[in-house]
Amino acid sequence: MPAEWLSRYVSIEKESTYGTEPSGTQIYGEVDDESFKQTFELLTRTDMARQVASKATTNTKYGEGTINFAVQPDDFMGSIVAAFLPVNVFAHFIDGLDLSNATKAGSGLNDQTGTITFANNASGNTNATVAPAGFYRVYSAAEVGSSGQFANMGLVAGQVYAYITNPGEYPNSTDAPTATLASIDTTTGSPTAPNPANPAVVFGGGDAHVFNEPTTDSHAYPSFTIRIGREDKEHTFTGMAATRLALTANLNEYVMASADFIGQKELAPSAIQTSGLNFSSADAMHFSKAELYVDGSVSKTTKIRSITLEININRDLDSAYAVGQNTLTRMPPSRTREITGTMEFNEIIYDDTTGVKGEPTYQDLADTAASGTVHKIQTGSGIAALKFQFVGDESGDQIEIELYNVRFEAPEAAVSGRDPARMSVGFQAFYDNGPSSTVSGAGKAIQIKMRGSGLKHSKYV
Repeated sequence: MPAEWLSRYVSIEKESTYGTEPSGTQIYGEVDDESFKQTFELLTRTDMARQVASKATTNTKYGEGTINFAVQPDDFMGSIVAAFLPVNVFAHFIDGLDLSNATKAGSGLNDQTGTITFANNASGNTNATVAPAGFYRVYSAAEVGSSGQFANMGLVAGQVYAYITNPGEYPNSTDAPTATLASIDTTTGSPTAPNPANPAVVFGGGDAHVFNEPTTDSHAYPSFTIRIGREDKEHTFTGMAATRLALTANLNEYVMASADFIGQKELAPSAIQTSGLNFSSADAMHFSKAELYVDGSVSKTTKIRSITLEININRDLDSAYAVGQNTLTRMPPSRTREITGTMEFNEIIYDDTTGVKGEPTYQDLADTAASGTVHKIQTGSGIAALKFQFVGDESGDQIEIELYNVRFEAPEAAVSGRDPARMSVGFQAFYDNGPSSTVSGAGKAIQIKMRGSGLKHSKYV
């Protein structure tokens, strides 16, 4: 009999072919509870001569379940996020590039463009590339200060930090490629080479991933095999597709996640795993280090007491069956996708006294001016309308959730007895194509960034 802590586990592994159990690397999660099961319906028949059904057969069947766990920047959370936002860029922040003698335009949110080339190294990381335009950032003192949106990340104002994609499966600081910043394109002058011209680059802040929503192709989502360890047996569910992800951050609690999956079937129970179960050492996020930024402000609001966010992928289960089969023959196609959430404030906000740009007030949300306009935030510049940021206890551990086109519902500000007067508001996030034909938007509704030492895999999808 294995040790008790080895008798219960949950692992997730991406499938190359829908419904086919893979044999690669299983990623284990620190899960609070799970509720996976195989579901089937009985097809019954009653003829006119009988009062009760006389015949029955097993009709369509499928697997389904929910995983509840604390949010932490590790491979398990990365796999879950990739199930909902499968366009994944693996990146590193690189530092060590001295721009003291270079000319640059502005700072902060003004991304620069340029070129990075790589030299070969002992690990063979020869395919390193840079992200598209805006591959590096220069952060301002306000952004990295104690109250800035990038605080607690170890960033230095005026330093260059770049996204490097595809550096290798398991890169680290000891075998990092060298890089050359060949040029800097500015809006105020000619490109100027930095000093030194060929700095050795070290990766800082651990691995980083940027998750984006799929294209218009509804079949772009991945499928997974999920394995459940229950005491004496392992239960394996294949062809599992994500349907709902809910994140909750409440005062005095850990940030929690709940993920729903639906899929093809459960295989016959097999021998439980007793070795090789590698759980993450990352710390779970908690509310005391949760932050909210509104309308691209560098200042965070301090009045939030709870945040919820939910991504729903509405799948058409019936469309995944075929004649002659009682199990799913393909991934249930996605129809509409909904992104909703709520925010609860410690008080009713009548006036913007905090200096937080765009912080929603009761007047704006309730539309007391009878303008007939739903309160919205759509920057139209690719900057997040709402950004939820969770900072870990370990330096560099961070999760950012960015929403680009946000519409608010009517606020609730009722009171009970002598309880404190509080305000809550629901919201929805929509695709951001810009507020007008002349202003481009982010071209998406949501983006999630994750950084931390618990992220190891360069590809989740």
